Amino acid sequence: MSETRSIEDKATRRRPWWLVCVGLIAVLLHGASSLTFDHEQTSNDEKEYVALAKSLSDEGRFVLPTGDAATRMPLYPALLSVVYGSQDAKIWLSAVDILQAMMGVLTAIGLSCIAARLADIRAGVLAGLTAAFYAPFIYLESQLLTETLALLLTTLAIWLYVAHCLSPVERIEQRLAPWGVSALLGLAVLTRANAALMVIPFALHAFVRAPSGARRGVRLIAIVLPAALIAGGWMARNQAVVGKFTLSTIGGLNFYLGNNPNYREDPGLSGAAYQRFNELRAEGLSEREADARLYAEGMAFVKSRPGETLANALRKIRVWLTPTTRSLGPSLLLLVSFAIIVSMFGTAARESALRRLRIPLAILWLGLAVWYGVWA
Repeated sequence: MSETRSIEDKATRRRPWWLVCVGLIAVLLHGASSLTFDHEQTSNDEKEYVALAKSLSDEGRFVLPTGDAATRMPLYPALLSVVYGSQDAKIWLSAVDILQAMMGVLTAIGLSCIAARLADIRAGVLAGLTAAFYAPFIYLESQLLTETLALLLTTLAIWLYVAHCLSPVERIEQRLAPWGVSALLGLAVLTRANAALMVIPFALHAFVRAPSGARRGVRLIAIVLPAALIAGGWMARNQAVVGKFTLSTIGGLNFYLGNNPNYREDPGLSGAAYQRFNELRAEGLSEREADARLYAEGMAFVKSRPGETLANALRKIRVWLTPTTRSLGPSLLLLVSFAIIVSMFGTAARESALRRLRIPLAILWLGLAVWYGVWA
């Protein structure tokens, strides 16, 4: 088994053609899609990220026109500010589209590499093509939101951690890898505050995997400390600016949006009362006070209506599972099934049962592909 895995690892490293093909397909798909993005109608979140980017570039201050200074995490607006400051005002959004398409391509390549290291080349190709064709990824790239950057940082962290776990620990770069993983997770936290939760599974795996004794403690510190320092630095900044040691002052609004009397009638984001935070600010409350008030209002709803709160939790699951876009769904299913059938013709298809199935499945797939081509 070990010899087989060693041979597969060597093949993965020596034959990069499969990764080049995956990368080219991702470039074509995401690059072409970036040319169609339209920012004439933007959401409230997008407007705030753009406003913060312009504030950073023009004034060197991380503050919204409303005066709020801690509702958003800083890394994505900082990235936008670099593009805004270096490009002409007429084309800077197009430059952002290209940048986000590039991040999407790197994410697809990273996922492909992760799958190849954990399994084999076939898994790498399948994972890479799935990520390249995955419609929600392309949709997110069309939005001026944090998700694309957060996905890239998370993918890089997982790739580095997988490489660390599968390589000899005697090498100095392998000893430094957990610190790099933690730094990437810290940057992800500066992109989205809830990314702080991702540190937990990495820390648990590092703790369980490491031998007992001092080395276990060192490895756990390596996974946690850099991320904690990066996040803690931003929290200290917020303590100085808004008077609260927190990653963000938007947590209260998010909690209130999912726990209020109106959620039952209009679940999801379309009818969300985003203006509630600004209304409290207009009444004279500070960011910290408005955040605390919304937490209190949401908690009061939870305590007074536990049954409706439970029903709302089920509604949230339904909202989360509702596709944002269906444009590439059938194409993606055909692609994944094609890759699986092709893999059955390779060296892995040694069992007679698989050999008997591959021809009928290939014929069935061809029929479905022709039908979809005519229907679409």
